[in-house]
Order: sequence, then C-alpha cells, then structure tokens
Amino acid sequence: MKLTRHFTAVFLSVFIVLKLNAQLDIPASKALIQRIIPHHATQFIIEPLDAAAEKDVFEIESRSNKIVLKGNNGVTIASALYHYLK
Repeated sequence: MKLTRHFTAVFLSVFIVLKLNAQLDIPASKALIQRIIPHHATQFIIEPLDAAAEKDVFEIESRSNKIVLKGNNGVTIASALYHYLK
C-alpha cells in the first residue's frame, strides 16, 4: 500500500513538471524569432492558444500589418514560424 502511494506521488509530480514545461514561454519564443530573423522580429506577435484535447496546435494570422503566431507551447510557436517562413 505504501509503495502504491509513493508511486502515485512520484507519477503525479513528474506529470505536473512535464505539464509545466510544456507551457508557452513568450520571451523565449520572441528570442527564437530574434535569432532566426533579427531584422524582421518586430513584425511578429506571439499569443497563447489553449490546446484542444491536450494536443499541440498552432495558428497563424495577420493583424495590423503584423504576423500573429499562436500556439500552446514553444514547439508549436516554432512550428508556426517555420510554416510561415516556408
């Protein structure tokens, strides 16, 4: 019984840490854009997007002559940027 509680506590802790790491870090996303396209980085806006059914998603739109990259984590923002540049 004690082992089961310990395993459950460890599992929940790992799950929470992984979930927190998957959150969108807007300054890191802006830094990525700055490194990849420094002369055009100010033309991008980063916005959070809730994940649909725990899946990674991104959207790209245009607003006020700027490109809006929406995603639920840093990987999806990078994917949105790649998709836009491609």
